[in-house]
Amino acid sequence: MNVYKGQVLKGEWLITLKVDGVQVIVQDGVAQSRAGKPLYNIPSIPDGIYEAYINSWGETVSRVRTHDGVMLGPQDLIRLYPPDPRLIVGTYMDPSPGLINEIFNREIQLGVEGLVLRGPKGEEFKVKPIETLDLPILEVIPGKGKHQGRIGALLTPLGKVGTGFTDLEREQVWDIGAIIEVSFMGYTPLGNLRHPRFIRSRFDR
Repeated sequence: MNVYKGQVLKGEWLITLKVDGVQVIVQDGVAQSRAGKPLYNIPSIPDGIYEAYINSWGETVSRVRTHDGVMLGPQDLIRLYPPDPRLIVGTYMDPSPGLINEIFNREIQLGVEGLVLRGPKGEEFKVKPIETLDLPILEVIPGKGKHQGRIGALLTPLGKVGTGFTDLEREQVWDIGAIIEVSFMGYTPLGNLRHPRFIRSRFDR
């Protein structure tokens, strides 16, 4: 799914909410994550793609990754395809960037993670808040697998940053204490960055 960057949208677009939960893929009655890992405490539901959400992202992760026997209720699972009525904001013809921004700002204040824009030809864009921070490098973490012999991630005071690097950047020498700019989408319950991504080195800092 691409990120919406203010493009002009033509045709009839469905705008839905993106909640801060855990995606659940049910196939042949078995619930798994997008990475193919087992998820627990999911009731018997029809095959499909759902979003599990219980109060917060952290609580949801704890429930679906721990086999504690406390099942989720139907209200805790939101169907993504086709979208659950609880997710639908409305259908708009040729929605302008201004309208999308207005809807986005309103819904963010109500606690959702963002929006999903669904176009007439199957196009999909996500709209999510993105912040940036300048952070010092605390540790260079060696890579594994395809990144063997070069960096896998950089540890900062707010967690590991392992994506956004070019091949050349993964091969360079990184100094402890150097400052990097990182984009992210909010914080985890433990105070680390959610979905951190390397942007650039801040040689000016």
